[in-house]
Amino acid sequence: MNKINLLFIISGIVRFWERSPGIPNIVRGLSERGFNIDLVSFTKETDEFDKIKIELLEKKFPNIKPYFIKASKKNPFSCWHIINEIFKNKKIHIVIGEIINLSTFLSLFLKNQVKIIAHEVRMPKSYKIRIIKRALRGEFSLIKAFELIRNVKKLSKKVDKVISNSHALNLAVISAFKIEPKKCFTIYRGIDTEFFSFKKRDSIRTIPELLFVGNIKPHKGVEDLFEALRLIDKPVKLILCGKGEPEYIKFLKSKTQNYKVPHQISFKGYLSPSKLLNYYQNCDIFVFPSHTEGMPRVLLEAMSCGCPVVCSDILPHKEAIINEVNGIMVSVKSPQSLAQGILKCINNPEIIESISINARKTIEEKFSKESEINKWTEVINQVIYEI
Repeated sequence: MNKINLLFIISGIVRFWERSPGIPNIVRGLSERGFNIDLVSFTKETDEFDKIKIELLEKKFPNIKPYFIKASKKNPFSCWHIINEIFKNKKIHIVIGEIINLSTFLSLFLKNQVKIIAHEVRMPKSYKIRIIKRALRGEFSLIKAFELIRNVKKLSKKVDKVISNSHALNLAVISAFKIEPKKCFTIYRGIDTEFFSFKKRDSIRTIPELLFVGNIKPHKGVEDLFEALRLIDKPVKLILCGKGEPEYIKFLKSKTQNYKVPHQISFKGYLSPSKLLNYYQNCDIFVFPSHTEGMPRVLLEAMSCGCPVVCSDILPHKEAIINEVNGIMVSVKSPQSLAQGILKCINNPEIIESISINARKTIEEKFSKESEINKWTEVINQVIYEI
């Protein structure tokens, strides 16, 4: 067989030129292995991708053909015309994406006899309810919604392989979509350890600097974090990096008005990996009290940089963190437990150095970018050659 052509269908911008784990690492890594990749990325945030920039990207990454479509990432139907054109112009061997997005194009896949690899990165909720809610919000019609629900069931039987980024997510996907377990694999996110480089920690500032990275949303546990600060009797500095709705950020700021201790809090918004790296390497404690995750990239990036981590004890986190060995685990949805975890680091600086070193070792041994690409290549070859 000549070069294998892959089609990735992604909701949200994939900045494959940046050194982030997850889809950017997979797309970049597979292109370096000689795979040809068409990347369809649909989101409202595409203004920065003009024709000149796309041409520059194609010169730098000749095996990757990107399509950035300005459309709601809740509406996979918005990129139907692009997917259809791609199939008309070339032979696609494997299509890759989340089950719900891929289900939109099931008729095209069947017509073109394409192989399908589902790639799941977030805990599945009731997909029927999610799809109906999108229709009611006007993302697409109710007729399309019921068509999509039917197609999800069909694709769940048709899919060749399913890759999840944690064992916990793998089990949840099998249960939610009724997929044969033998088709399902776990491949952990791969971290670029040269870029997310280690910085040794052996002490904590007089005013400790706490770092949170992620979308500023309720399910990320940010309200738990703000309540936990109320229980910490020493001033700390909290930096939050990530997108959030202005009203929700305003609500969080209102929680600080009655603090008895003068904590310093700042919101930095979305930051590129190069800017984020500086915060990882200079914080005293990385806090991540999320309620639900697949396998969060920011947790792994922080560990790679040697951050002492305080995180919630949800199942995916337990696949990366051993309590008091390479991080501190606290009860999920418990501000009191979160405060105790933060204070354990602040009041016992002697544990910081060992936790920092062990966190980095965990990433090197279990979450390397080379391991991720090797395993993806193996699965793709299995699908192509039906091993």
